[in-house]
Amino acid sequence: GVRTEWDAFDILSPKGRKVEVKSAAYIQSWKQKVLSPIRFNIQPTQGWNAATNEYSEAKRQADVYVFAVLAHAEQQSIDPLNLNQWVFYVLRASKLNELGSQQSIALSRL
Repeated sequence: GVRTEWDAFDILSPKGRKVEVKSAAYIQSWKQKVLSPIRFNIQPTQGWNAATNEYSEAKRQADVYVFAVLAHAEQQSIDPLNLNQWVFYVLRASKLNELGSQQSIALSRL
């Protein structure tokens, strides 16, 4: 299927697990003097339900989070379509919930 824009999470698995994908990269499209630090927004949010047009309570909306890092650090050869340049970290929301209302997490903490 196609993702519903502004939905509370990105993917609903066949087993009913809600998945949120967060991405970051060291290289950006603008001119940089140094590589970008990798941080992900993990703050609890109000989820929007497209079917009911209502918001839910503020919480981490997904069951599982996938943190995708475009880890390639050379501007001349970066290719976001090359999966070999990516690293993926998967974490249950219950682990993030142990951090309370923390709003972001650094790659080193993952």
